[in-house]
Amino acid sequence: MGGHGRLARRPRAHQTVLTVAEPRETYIRYDDDPGEIPDCQDCGACCRVAGDDGRILVYAEDLVRWRRQGRDDILGRLVEGHFGQQAFASTAEGHCVHLGTDASPHLCSIYETRGQTCRRLEPGSRQCFEYRREAGFEDPTAGSTGIC
Repeated sequence: MGGHGRLARRPRAHQTVLTVAEPRETYIRYDDDPGEIPDCQDCGACCRVAGDDGRILVYAEDLVRWRRQGRDDILGRLVEGHFGQQAFASTAEGHCVHLGTDASPHLCSIYETRGQTCRRLEPGSRQCFEYRREAGFEDPTAGSTGIC
């Protein structure tokens, strides 16, 4: 007889360390018509629920790119993250330190050169909607409303 296979339990969003997202094919939409896909620059939910320091991991390719770009403003705000990797620091409110600009509290101040963890979180994915729900959207599958 074959072995008994088990499905691994996935931690809830508030327990999850933000890592590079799974390939697109593994994402499951909440329904066949997810409605308007949220615009990252109007939302920021995943950045608002970052939690404690060290949850939004940074990868070696990001560190190399930022060093080449002379981005000491980014490199100087890293902390030791989970699994011994570098990570973005969090504010006292639990937000990513790079969330918010003079133009809008929802904008990422390093959006054009953000890390791979952030780049690979697909808008409209299950993970995206979980963060939107945790951030307080009444209907996380609705378009951006600016409430988070």
